[in-house]
Amino acid sequence: MQLEQTYFETAQMSCHVGYDVLWNSQDPDYQQDKQFAITDKGLVKVSLAQGDDVYYDLTCDNKNCQVADVILTDQGKSLREHLLKACR
Repeated sequence: MQLEQTYFETAQMSCHVGYDVLWNSQDPDYQQDKQFAITDKGLVKVSLAQGDDVYYDLTCDNKNCQVADVILTDQGKSLREHLLKACR
């Protein structure tokens, strides 16, 4: 995400990300109901009340987890890979 922000500051245009990718929405309702599951590939699937599913690839240590990547489609399109291509 930092790469996208740096690109925007330099080029004054986005890298084709015009919405909150963590919530798959331009105006997310952060209080909406959500359900969590683990996929066969080890991703965290978040089913949002708005009807969308968002997939997260997490990295964890003994205490904490953080989002390492957002998988944009159920076919496995990676936000990280998209930003690395589009923001350079």
